[in-house]
Amino acid sequence: MKVTCMFCKTEHLIDSNHSQYEKLKSKQSSSYVCKSCNHSLQSEARKNVDYDPEVIDPYKFDKLIP
Repeated sequence: MKVTCMFCKTEHLIDSNHSQYEKLKSKQSSSYVCKSCNHSLQSEARKNVDYDPEVIDPYKFDKLIP
């Protein structure tokens, strides 16, 4: 499936192994974010936060909730 990143506007080819593929295919989502933009956004968000997520959930309980 050919998709365009909503931030950098570059085209990418994704297959069924990609994490966003099913949502895009079933039209649950209409926006795609490439890995480099996603990483950039996450690192920028971490810079603006004064706490470490590991301190809030050291035992990773929220990973148990589906």
